[in-house]
Amino acid sequence: MSKEIYHLPIRTIHVIFTVVSTKSPAGSISFFSASKLHRRAPVLSNYQSRRRKRRVKSLVILGDKLISAHQDHKIRVWKTIDDSKYKCVATLPTMNDRFTSLFSQKSYVEVRRHKKRTWVHHVDAVSSLALSQDGSLLYSASWDRSFKVWRTSDFKCLESIEKAHDDAVNAVVVSRDGFCYTGSADKTIKVWSKKDKNHSGRYFKETSLGGERFGR
Repeated sequence: MSKEIYHLPIRTIHVIFTVVSTKSPAGSISFFSASKLHRRAPVLSNYQSRRRKRRVKSLVILGDKLISAHQDHKIRVWKTIDDSKYKCVATLPTMNDRFTSLFSQKSYVEVRRHKKRTWVHHVDAVSSLALSQDGSLLYSASWDRSFKVWRTSDFKCLESIEKAHDDAVNAVVVSRDGFCYTGSADKTIKVWSKKDKNHSGRYFKETSLGGERFGR
């Protein structure tokens, strides 16, 4: 078994079939063979070292794609080229999403006082990612206090829940029955659901847990 040295702590570990992926605070992502526990080539280490502002905050794997959330407010989709290389094939929001929302006043939301941005954009670090049970939807949480829902077939942004919390949203998970859970620096966990049994339509807040009870 080879001994690997990391200069920064490991924050995330994912096991996908026989592959283990790791992420460090500097943004480097590496893959290991779970059967032999030997290190495969780092996927994004060179990419991250050149661009500190693009540090990786979270990652999920969908088929042959790796989806990463970044400090620079964006989500990037990587596709396998071979066993050790990935190519960036999309950046979210996509160019089509950005273009179609650019010219409509209804597409703009206030992100700070006297400053607006189209609703498809995160305006702070994207802190967490999650996939629906069938992989058809991608969920992203951000320090901008929002979470968004994306369709994985074309990575179109379907919905944005603005001001989901009173502080940064640090985590998002989705249950098998379609409920969405978000955790925030405001010391609350919120539960979100669709209005009908088929889980169609827009998300609304089902309940909120925590608050002062989570404080010291």
